[in-house]
Amino acid sequence: MIGFLQGVLRWTHTFTGSTLAQSQPLDKANDSFRLNPNQFMRSMIVLPALLGLALPCMAAKTPRELAQQVFPSVVMLVMHDAEGRTTSLGSGFFVRTNIIASNRHVTEGAVGGNAKIAGADKRLKIFEYIAVDEKHDLILLKVEDHSAPPLPVADSAAAAVGDSVYSVGNPRGLEGTFAPGAISGVRKVADGTLIQISAPISPGSSGGPIVDTTGKVIGVAVATLQGGQNLNFAIPSVYLSKLIQEATSPKPLKSLSVKAKSFLADLGDNPLEGVELGSFLWGQRSLLSGDFTVSLRNKLQEPIGNVFGLVIFHDPVGKPIDAATIRYSGAIYPGTARRVDGQVDASVRKLMIDREKLESRMQRWDAENASAKAEASKRDAKISELESQIDDLTTKMSQTDIALSDIERQISEIERQLVASEGDQESLLKEHRRLRAEKAKLDLQFNDLALLRDQIRKLKDELSIARRMEWVRRGLDGETKTRSDVLQAEAEGLEAPNTKLEFRIIAYEFVDSAQ
Repeated sequence: MIGFLQGVLRWTHTFTGSTLAQSQPLDKANDSFRLNPNQFMRSMIVLPALLGLALPCMAAKTPRELAQQVFPSVVMLVMHDAEGRTTSLGSGFFVRTNIIASNRHVTEGAVGGNAKIAGADKRLKIFEYIAVDEKHDLILLKVEDHSAPPLPVADSAAAAVGDSVYSVGNPRGLEGTFAPGAISGVRKVADGTLIQISAPISPGSSGGPIVDTTGKVIGVAVATLQGGQNLNFAIPSVYLSKLIQEATSPKPLKSLSVKAKSFLADLGDNPLEGVELGSFLWGQRSLLSGDFTVSLRNKLQEPIGNVFGLVIFHDPVGKPIDAATIRYSGAIYPGTARRVDGQVDASVRKLMIDREKLESRMQRWDAENASAKAEASKRDAKISELESQIDDLTTKMSQTDIALSDIERQISEIERQLVASEGDQESLLKEHRRLRAEKAKLDLQFNDLALLRDQIRKLKDELSIARRMEWVRRGLDGETKTRSDVLQAEAEGLEAPNTKLEFRIIAYEFVDSAQ
């Protein structure tokens, strides 16, 4: 550093019209030199300006150096409610010993949580806060003792459009992501200023630091949703510096209550609202199964993936009885949805059903089923009667066919004998006349047989229709179903009045449209 200053001083001498010859060395070993008073004053005028140009260049770091410097101070936050259910995933960073800064909305509805530094195994418990700024969506959280280095906080007023920045966070719960960007605008809002940046901020990165090229924090990452488009902002560090100065003694997180609306509310919606869980449907296997399906809808203008959410089940009293994790790693394109499977314990479905309504429906079904069975018995008796008549007609038709065949055979034999002049011709003629008369009767019987044949066909058609109607009827009214089958069907839509399903999207990320 001394050598650098000596070099600067020599350059200032030349710049101010001085020459090295005018300076007399005091110590040749150290190459020190002596200035006359006029030279010294001119150097002191130029030196601060030169240092102001040189020092920022010295402080700038490469992206790799920045990542190595910042990551040890950045944490992934997993917050939970009083029931131990995950309420949100977010990011934060150390600003003081054991003090983490993050977005206030990351702790919304939480009574506690834990913080984890990227690459470290230890999880730091969070149950308290020391300061909160509802309007600017900032909070300072107190964690158990840890030696993580705090990040220096810069003056955001010096930041300008075009400056390079880096977003550091944990999108969708992935530890330690580092994304470059630039300041693309400064927005004036009702209660202050926001820095708009091009560095991507997915849910899960909210609360992470936005740092400049020297590794200093110029803002706290936050995203908002406007017209289906995700907008990335940094809450200026000037508000964070002020909040750090206002820190008080630790207070429990569960004592937090929203006292003022965040200035982000006028800019857009929570980005998590861009993804929707809904269209819940229980599985069709059995009432004894806890399988279900649900739809994930992308209402954003960009494809998303790696969606993480919860379906929370409440009983008729309103108490939570179970929760299922919903994860989808594939891409969901804008304006589309994907069906996702889930499962809870089978008892959850039973607990959510209004037992009185279900029992009433089952009693009605039992009564209707008994009536249906009585009607079925009458119809079965009629079918048996028709089958018996068909059997009788078939027997009579067969007997008549046999008699007809026998008489025709006898007539043929007598006619043969008459032609051959065999036997008593007179007796044969007399028998022939009798057989012809009998044949006339057989002709009439033959016509009757034809009518009987038509009747048999008609009866068979009626029988076939009756059997077909029986099959259709049994299939429609559920008579052939077991009571368990009907219980499954009747249970649909019988959730008790106070039961409800609660859907929460915890995190997602923006993905390449080519996926």
